[in-house]
Amino acid sequence: MTREDEWLAAINGALTGESPMPEVPGVPVWHYEEMLAAIYEALCGVFDPKPFPARTWRLDEFLYAVYCAVNGDTSVEPPEPTCRIEEFWRGVYKGFIGDNTATVPAPAWTTEDLLRIMHEAAAVWGTSEETLSGSVVSFTGKPSTKITDLVVTLAPIQAGSGTPSPDNPRAISGLTGVNVPRIGKNVFSTSLVHGVWATGTFWSHEGASSKYLSSLDIIPVKSGQTYVLSYVDDPNNTVQMSSYSFYSGASYVDIMATSSKIVTIPSGIDGMTFNLVAATAFTSIANISTRDVQLELGSTATAYDPYSGEVISVDWTDEAGTVYGGTLGLVTGVLTVDRAMDTINGTQNLVDNGVQAYGGISCVYTPTKVKKRAPSVSTQNEGLVSNLFDTSNAYVDGACAATGRSTNGYIYFNMPVDITTVADAKTWFASHPTQISYLLETPLTYQLAAADVRALVGDNYVWSDFGDVTVTVKGAVSP
Repeated sequence: MTREDEWLAAINGALTGESPMPEVPGVPVWHYEEMLAAIYEALCGVFDPKPFPARTWRLDEFLYAVYCAVNGDTSVEPPEPTCRIEEFWRGVYKGFIGDNTATVPAPAWTTEDLLRIMHEAAAVWGTSEETLSGSVVSFTGKPSTKITDLVVTLAPIQAGSGTPSPDNPRAISGLTGVNVPRIGKNVFSTSLVHGVWATGTFWSHEGASSKYLSSLDIIPVKSGQTYVLSYVDDPNNTVQMSSYSFYSGASYVDIMATSSKIVTIPSGIDGMTFNLVAATAFTSIANISTRDVQLELGSTATAYDPYSGEVISVDWTDEAGTVYGGTLGLVTGVLTVDRAMDTINGTQNLVDNGVQAYGGISCVYTPTKVKKRAPSVSTQNEGLVSNLFDTSNAYVDGACAATGRSTNGYIYFNMPVDITTVADAKTWFASHPTQISYLLETPLTYQLAAADVRALVGDNYVWSDFGDVTVTVKGAVSP
């Protein structure tokens, strides 16, 4: 094969996910090779790809159009082909933009064979975009896989459980940022292990029957999910986790002293640390290797994979302050805020809506931005969250003018039975500060820095420490 053929074979391998990947022929030695190298690195998602060289002749225009299409820019089109090789490259370009209308000639030599394969693979790649949603999103990445969108759904956080009431207060809090892990199968990173009592990477407490290995830095995990531990050098299957410490953000929450291979992460927890304990596996500190430790989703251990990936942290304190609901697009950097929160403490203006049949007064609070109910709906409880009221005793009203009602949205509170006047209600709110989070009539948008989110080759797991995620991927295989 010529050097050109070797480059095209490598590009094909990156596009189709061939394993093992064909090797590139080395450092590009001329202009055309530099262009093929740029296309290859764009397909492989290299963080610092080679810039595309200046175009000096017609074929350059075709290669540049392909390079742009791989990177999501469909505004650059190649000229009309005038020879066979240009017809092949136009076919490749059409495939990458998801338009499979181009035809290519029957291959007559090696390079044309490779371009024909690339045309067919690109035609699949260009239309293979898939959107996955959930608490944890997983997919299998190829070298050419791209994450084209990653959106985190934000919602108010309520403490405790059950129906909120004065007897069961459930405090509401918001977010000033999120952490979004995009990690392979193994969430345990060797960089998370530190010395504790002795100098060096590991510490080992050699008790009568056990050896210990400790992880001090926080391992990213998802609340509600089950994780299983495995250790390659464990012929007697005795390695377990012990002394789990759970975290919310960087804040320590709780410790669990039991030992097990499997752990289910409690609600509100997004990080953990633990000790490794084994009866026989760690015979000396010299043979402890964190490269053999794996912590993965599920309850059945699978073959070991080294840790790969990163945790993307986004903070919007300066731009938006505390956010109680909306969406964050990491790829676009757009933060959309669709709810606000007020605290009723007796100082607000409240309107008497009369004593109700159950005996207490109904009073009305009028925020300036609350989303009004639809004209066809008698009340709209959607989105209203309170620390002290359930949605049958605090609800949104205020439809559009077409119904004859006020165009302003307002919130009703059905007060306790012994509260019969607005003055009584204000006194009650003064001693029972009431949080209410409600949807905004007009959401607010903020432009944050866009994140460069790359897919991994192999297993990809994406989640957020708060909220569900929606990931759009091109050129991937969902499990």
